[in-house]
Amino acid sequence: MFKGHFLVADMDGTLTSTPSKAHGHYLPLSMSPCLTPLTTFLQRGGDVCVVSTAGRRMWPQIFDILRPALFSSPANGRLFICGFSGAALFVSNFQKQTMEEDVNYRHTALNGNTTMLPPEHLDKS
Repeated sequence: MFKGHFLVADMDGTLTSTPSKAHGHYLPLSMSPCLTPLTTFLQRGGDVCVVSTAGRRMWPQIFDILRPALFSSPANGRLFICGFSGAALFVSNFQKQTMEEDVNYRHTALNGNTTMLPPEHLDKS
């Protein structure tokens, strides 16, 4: 149903509450009203990219919660996590049942020193 559709969302303050609204805590996606729609979207073939300045905390906050929706069927969509302020991109791998870094993301960046793509890789339309 959602195969070929892509949802991109910020983590803190969009998918999950910020600490200022959650009594000083980073809450997991399981405590967000976004969980059910995201799970449904993934289970029906949609891909989701979560972006954040966060680093390692994205795994317990997002990936661990979405893991069942990602790996229950090969027809499910993929999860992309772009974290560390955009410095790294991780993609779910159904066969390995885990997230893997997309090293080409870093290598495609200008001289490997930035996450910005060179102009020739940008859609000019």
